[in-house]
Amino acid sequence: ALHLSEGGLVEDAVPHWLEAARRSLARSALNEASRMLQRALNLLERLPTTPKNLGLRLQVSTLLGPALSGLTGPHSAETRDHYTKALELCRQLPEDPSHFPIYWAWWRLEPFNMERAATLLHRAVTRSDPELLLQAHHGNWACRLNTGSFEQCCDHAEIGLKIYEQGDYRHLARTYANHDPKVCAYGSRAQAFWMQGKLRSAMQDERQALSWAEEIQHVGSRVHA
Repeated sequence: ALHLSEGGLVEDAVPHWLEAARRSLARSALNEASRMLQRALNLLERLPTTPKNLGLRLQVSTLLGPALSGLTGPHSAETRDHYTKALELCRQLPEDPSHFPIYWAWWRLEPFNMERAATLLHRAVTRSDPELLLQAHHGNWACRLNTGSFEQCCDHAEIGLKIYEQGDYRHLARTYANHDPKVCAYGSRAQAFWMQGKLRSAMQDERQALSWAEEIQHVGSRVHA
């Protein structure tokens, strides 16, 4: 990536920056991932605005967002500015499932916004993609917990957990908020159960969240749990 970038072959360098960043994100090395992705993005922004260039910028932005969220906070000015620009990139390109992490982060900028959460679910249902559905329910159980709709939070978490068990979705922590959806589902449901007075169920889910976070060895997920 470095040699290609220094040689002026930016579009050839970007896939290598992305792969290096993915490996760093998998280890929760957020500073390293952020530096690499920011360098790639800065190089791409100097190139002509072609569809290929915009697509590469969006790929880089999709990974950079969770890194910034983990480093500066999901609602920091830096994170908000990043996702505002990434959303504009989506609007300049044909609609594609790869845009979904950006739309998800757009919801998370306003985690109490039920309309945005509902829009996420509608997009996922339209595409019938289990990964998108999992993350749409992820946004909705978090939104319901934030707004005190504890029964609905539990319903969305239950659906999300069922989807999670049907595939391998551990990679999603790298592109969605720097934490694993299964960890979040158990953790959010534990809080909802606790608020409902279902203390044994709450403690059981808390143990599940902590246990899975330890098993996948993802630092952001352990912190979240």
